[in-house]
Amino acid sequence: MNRYMIAGAAAGSAAGMWLAVHSYMFPAYPWGTLPLLLALLPFAVFLLLGRPLLLRIANTSRTRWIPPAAALLLPVLFWLKYDATSAFAFIGGSYDLFSLLPLLLLYALFTGVTVDSVALRLQRRPPAAQIFIGAAVGFVVQLLATDFLPLPLLWLLQTLPFFFLEWKTAADDAAEPVRSAAAKGKRARTRRLPDISVFTLPVLIAAGTFAISVLLRTYAEMPFISPNAVALHLGFLFLAAGLGLLLGKRLPLRNDSAMDGLLPSAAAAVLLLASWSFADGGFASMYMAYYEGLDSSLWSVLFPLFFLHIPVLLVAAAIASMHPAPADSDGKALPVLINAAAVLVGLVVYAFIPDVLRWQETVRGMGVLLALFAAWQLARGFVPVSATWVSAGVTAAALATAILQPTLGFYSFLNPSQFRVTAERPTFAGTLTLLQSRDYDDPFHALLWRSTESLTQSSRLVHSALYRMGHIPMLLAPEKPRVLMLGLASTIPLQGVLMHAPQRVDCVEPFGPTIAIARETKRDKRPRPWLKNITFHAERIESYVRRSDQTFDVIISAEPFAIPGSVNEALTPATMRRIAGRLSEDGVFAQWLPLSRVGVDGLRAIASAVGEAFPHIALWISGPDPENAMAGILAFRKKPASAVPSVQRLATLLASPEIMFHFRQIEVAGWSDLAAAWSMDDATLRAFASGADTPSLFTPLPVRLADSDPAKTWTETRSLFTRRSAPAAMGADVPDSLRVLTEKVFNERTGIFDARVLSLQGNDQEAAKLLSGILRDSPRNTEARAALASIFLRQAAGFVGEKQYPNALQLLNSAMALVPLNTYLLRLLMISAFQTGDREAAALSIDGLKKLDPLHAGYRDNQATIRAQEGATNDALLLYENAITLDPSNEEFYCNMASFHFSQQRVWEAVRVLDQAKEKAYYPAKALYLQGLFYSEQGRYDFARESYEGYLRVATPMDPMLTDVEQRLEKLPEQR
Repeated sequence: MNRYMIAGAAAGSAAGMWLAVHSYMFPAYPWGTLPLLLALLPFAVFLLLGRPLLLRIANTSRTRWIPPAAALLLPVLFWLKYDATSAFAFIGGSYDLFSLLPLLLLYALFTGVTVDSVALRLQRRPPAAQIFIGAAVGFVVQLLATDFLPLPLLWLLQTLPFFFLEWKTAADDAAEPVRSAAAKGKRARTRRLPDISVFTLPVLIAAGTFAISVLLRTYAEMPFISPNAVALHLGFLFLAAGLGLLLGKRLPLRNDSAMDGLLPSAAAAVLLLASWSFADGGFASMYMAYYEGLDSSLWSVLFPLFFLHIPVLLVAAAIASMHPAPADSDGKALPVLINAAAVLVGLVVYAFIPDVLRWQETVRGMGVLLALFAAWQLARGFVPVSATWVSAGVTAAALATAILQPTLGFYSFLNPSQFRVTAERPTFAGTLTLLQSRDYDDPFHALLWRSTESLTQSSRLVHSALYRMGHIPMLLAPEKPRVLMLGLASTIPLQGVLMHAPQRVDCVEPFGPTIAIARETKRDKRPRPWLKNITFHAERIESYVRRSDQTFDVIISAEPFAIPGSVNEALTPATMRRIAGRLSEDGVFAQWLPLSRVGVDGLRAIASAVGEAFPHIALWISGPDPENAMAGILAFRKKPASAVPSVQRLATLLASPEIMFHFRQIEVAGWSDLAAAWSMDDATLRAFASGADTPSLFTPLPVRLADSDPAKTWTETRSLFTRRSAPAAMGADVPDSLRVLTEKVFNERTGIFDARVLSLQGNDQEAAKLLSGILRDSPRNTEARAALASIFLRQAAGFVGEKQYPNALQLLNSAMALVPLNTYLLRLLMISAFQTGDREAAALSIDGLKKLDPLHAGYRDNQATIRAQEGATNDALLLYENAITLDPSNEEFYCNMASFHFSQQRVWEAVRVLDQAKEKAYYPAKALYLQGLFYSEQGRYDFARESYEGYLRVATPMDPMLTDVEQRLEKLPEQR
């Protein structure tokens, strides 16, 4: 490997290391990696020119130490600045120009100077292909290492190429070859047409400016993109460009120009894009692979590699199309800086108009520009025949990209049949989306980042655990406490906190857009009104607890993994000590952790960190749920007066009928259900955590956040229940009956956990037998009642689907005795009672549904369908209209009403209802499908074809009617 490839590897390693630093220290910044990329751009260009940008004044005879010194010292200076001050407190707040510039300067200083020091060693224009390939190798190796190396080792790894560069440079200087006379006398080929780069350059810069924005946006939105995947893909792009430049040496289109290989590389990229994009089923395969969890599938790798190749090549073409300058000339410095400024201005403008064009139109527009540029290269003539064919291929492929319409297909990774978007906040690092479940019986919110994963959700299935996260520490704290929430999370713990009438609530949310999107939910039909009483701080948690001088009686860190990026620093002993400094003398700190994500090893590591900062700690477990159990590490500055919640405080709280109703809904019947969540006292928890490595910024948690083996997680979680020890304080100051009940609930939790695992494994019979035995001994055990009711409900739903209503009624009545406040149960009961003629039970179910959820429209649709089957036309239509009025975006209501009209021979009335669905429904695919059927049966094949094609445009590849529509469309006769 020559010194140019080593130089590229050094620059690529530095960039890769700083991307890892960014993901650790600035994970929540809404600009994402954009500041790093922009800051590196001018330094990378000057590296290709063989000239340093900022280190120009250095004496080259005395600068052999600069590249390794910059690689070694700058990260240390950065860390000292970061750790010793709150200088980066602004990270996470906004993404306007004023918040971008400090990061640009930061990365220009630390990252750019490191790359600049490589250019200082070259002092001549290097072969661009070798720099590209070396940078790709260094970049990819460095980013691959981030999966298993801590930051200190990553820092040392990126210094290795710098030392190799120094060694290779010294060797080359000792044996500098003399240029051949033939090379010196080589003359440039005469061109028949003038070079019009002066005119093409602004167009290409404009295209590249917008293309970078689309590139970053697409990176952020694709579900298979992670921070490391972004870096790896950029490395692949460098590699592809480098190989194209090497090919260009064999097919020279332009002498002494980096343009030589860009067109061959672009030809391959565009042809691959065209062949893949218009291939039948390509996008559908990737979409289904995403929903099936196959993120490493072939499609998930090929799509970004080929589609996102084009914008990078356009930017490179803009830079390369300038007149070449001698190696020892600075003639390119001013144009390069102008180009960089043009890109920056374009991106800043784009930040304020992020949705002007969709990516399909952008790709086609870039195709037109690329076609014009390639056509001009073709017309310049006096080039080899092989290069002519290459340019002709680029022209044809680009024109195909520009002219051909995109294939019919669904271009979103959201499953619209299950969720609807209620609020959205686009950023340069991706889009933050607030989704609402379309299930009326589980109307939860989910917060998605980059359309990839749910950061947090507030499903009914996890309500009990999430509310306990707020209730338990509040019942251990002084009355009227001042509360600090570290992270907004799902807001469910926050709602629980506000039920205790705190004096003040502050919330530090490190991801600024989360705050903005929370406020936007006020427009939703199911709002979260408790958010308006909170004082929000958009800041890193570590920075806030370092610089704040306020003290709080309760500090809750809820769901720390519900924010984008690394959370290690928020869980380190240093941060925990700062949190302890913000806690009042009698206060309580609660660090809640999802056991299914961190596992036992992660819990031990974090407990060790908390134990180093607080003199007294304890462990609580929210409930015996193998999928949703939360472990709470509670910490105190002094030994608490009571280790369990106050009986009197809870009794006062439950005096309110609304709060009592709330506690019944979350399956907490009384004090015993909360007190039984106790798990370990201070001595037991410290013994459990002994020997564990505490998290730090330099060492990740000992487990991955996503465990591919749920059975292993269940086994580890069960081990926590076997290690619990009931505290002596649990029986103090409570009646004997309450103490005995609490001990029974405490001891029965392991059995309930085992029953839930059996149910997850498909063994409902054994699970029900185990739970029934527990309930015989403890009829008031709400956790056992809820677990058994969930089995009955699942089986009853199967019977309803098979129209075996008497069997369903038997199970539903059993479930009703266990959990009466359940809308799903009441809906199934209503349907079964109507079908068996029990009007009284059906009416009672409807009354219960109205009281539990006045906005519940689903049961009205069910009721309308039942009345339609009974021939009560007017009642059915009235109920359908009522359901549509409550939820005008639900396509099921329109489709059911249209089907009823069609069954009554009112075809055009059915079509009219479906037209409304196309305009108002959130996911109109089913409406278009039915409309195609209705038109087809009436012989209007032209309208049927139009409806089916409309269905293909909006339907997800996983839509169950997709195959049927494609077959019907093929068999549809032409309209005459």
